[in-house]
Amino acid sequence: MGRARACPYVWAEIDTDVGSACMSDGLNEVNIICMGYLYNPSTSESGPLGIDWVISVDMKRNRASWVVGYGMSSLEGSNAPGPPSAFAIVLFSAVVTKSTRLQLILFAILLLLYGYIIFVQRGNIDPLLDYNVGGMTSVFMARASDFILLTNAQSTLRQRNQSQPAGQMTFARRSRWALDLILNLRGVGWSFEAPRLNRSTLQRWEYVQSQLPKLVMYFLFNDLVCFHNHYSRVFSPRIAEPMGSRGVVWQAWNVCIFWVTIWTPGLVHYTLASIIAVASGLSQPGDWPEPFGNWLKTDSIRTFWGAKETHRRTWHQFLRRPLLAHGRWLSQRVLRFPPGSVGSSYTQLYVSFCLSGLIHIAGDWKMAHNTESAKQIFQYFILQAVAITFEDAFFGLAKRWGFPRASRLIGKVWFVAWMVWSGPMWMEPMLRGGCAGYKPPVSVVERVYQWLQGHEVLLHYFSKLVERQ
Repeated sequence: MGRARACPYVWAEIDTDVGSACMSDGLNEVNIICMGYLYNPSTSESGPLGIDWVISVDMKRNRASWVVGYGMSSLEGSNAPGPPSAFAIVLFSAVVTKSTRLQLILFAILLLLYGYIIFVQRGNIDPLLDYNVGGMTSVFMARASDFILLTNAQSTLRQRNQSQPAGQMTFARRSRWALDLILNLRGVGWSFEAPRLNRSTLQRWEYVQSQLPKLVMYFLFNDLVCFHNHYSRVFSPRIAEPMGSRGVVWQAWNVCIFWVTIWTPGLVHYTLASIIAVASGLSQPGDWPEPFGNWLKTDSIRTFWGAKETHRRTWHQFLRRPLLAHGRWLSQRVLRFPPGSVGSSYTQLYVSFCLSGLIHIAGDWKMAHNTESAKQIFQYFILQAVAITFEDAFFGLAKRWGFPRASRLIGKVWFVAWMVWSGPMWMEPMLRGGCAGYKPPVSVVERVYQWLQGHEVLLHYFSKLVERQ
């Protein structure tokens, strides 16, 4: 197996909020201060886990971004960049060029590379890496379609305090502009910024002190969940017991654990990056909006997924821009629905969940190549739109009849019931593929378990708890 090597461009950011990311020595206003690789702990080979991370600092704007790349290292042993790296380079070139004709040619190349990565390229040792490569490549394919085909990005999309269109900038400035546009998934600081982001108003050291306990809590949560998944018959890909095999309460428990499994790792990385950036003075606390909303305040499926403009979203909004862009294009340019009309709203709703389903299917297909799993996942995401349509009608009637408070309580119960019932459609295919098999390199919970092995009474009760999983 060849040695892992760094690639010249990054893939996707954990902090989608601030700064430019660039690996080019030619842009002397951008300095790389920290870069590294996370290696696969399950093998003694030198192959990477597929996550390259870097903090890039824009010295001119005194801001930083924490960037993570999926599958950006090559194991082929040659000097040519792998397909994901080529995809990233072509995407950057298509966004930065001012030639419309060249953009279309590069988009065609992106389509070919995308098809090769998803359907032809061999998988990796780690199923989670395969899923991330497939999913993130699809996310950026959707963004490429938005920025190249649907939107005149250089004329219409602007950063905060941007004084001139990108097409009039120098190549160096336009390069930084393009990289920030590609990587800034929530559009923080852009004209298309996701609405109602939860920004901190604390001062520098107050913010750092408030984040440190959160970091410890998120780390321990993630550690505990990984330990649970390692011994769980449901989360083990070798057994893959159905989530509801022991009743509805058991199913509810497993669905909850699954959400925590995909929720805590991102929070660990995001919180750590925010502490480093703010403590070093490279960015302000307000540059790091919370990536997730408050689960306890979620009273509808629409609020959870972020389809309600007047409410703060529960789930992340990293896919918001490409999903809405394609939905608006179909509803307003093709079907000619007036903006704000019922037809336009629900067309965007169904297009968004359809495209989101395809993005998640691509990750699963890259990992498992299973048509039944693909059908289940697509069914799950389309049903989210159907459920939102139903609850819109219910809440509309409740408001008309004068029962808004009762409707919010019913909404919370409905939301929990729906997530418990529908969750396995999407979650079980991922678990069968091995997405929950990750174990952190250092585990506090595992060491506590090993310590308990020397104390028979405590170990007896702890082992009984584990066996129930």
